[in-house]
Amino acid sequence: MKRSGFMMASTILLAASVLAGCAQQAPPVADTPEERARLAAAIATAEVDGGAYDQTLDLGADLGLSASEAALREELGREPTEDDLAKARRVIRDSLAEIVTKELFTEAMAESYAEHFTPAELQSIADFFSSPGGAKLLRVHGSMTSDIGNAAEALVVENLAQFTESVDGSLAAEFEELAEGRAK
Repeated sequence: MKRSGFMMASTILLAASVLAGCAQQAPPVADTPEERARLAAAIATAEVDGGAYDQTLDLGADLGLSASEAALREELGREPTEDDLAKARRVIRDSLAEIVTKELFTEAMAESYAEHFTPAELQSIADFFSSPGGAKLLRVHGSMTSDIGNAAEALVVENLAQFTESVDGSLAAEFEELAEGRAK
């Protein structure tokens, strides 16, 4: 069967397009421990540089202060001032930073990425974090997390009576001794 000149040209153009498309695709990423570690380290470094380490220390300091505020009050023998609380938070944050160094935090993050993602997925994540949107996400993630947490907290405060009743009722259903106390 003889092909027309148009069909032959179309076939050649189609084949050239497919080959050009294949040539532009990145080669598959080798699935080796070294490649996973390399890509995971790049992602972890990008996250740390984007503020993840500082955000983690801040969260740890906030949780530590919240957990120790009553003890601080008792030790001081008075209600702590805002300045007292800020000093205590700084001390907790600095102490955390001595134990959880930026290097150890980055290594732990990289190990987790390497364990949970394939090299191709890691490359995709690294590419995203290198994009303008990904870089911005890294910069604003802490603020977004804080905003979302504040919104969730406001919803709980706004519905505290309903929340308390739900928790009390569910705990009473789970623990017989609580149900007895609730009936009194």
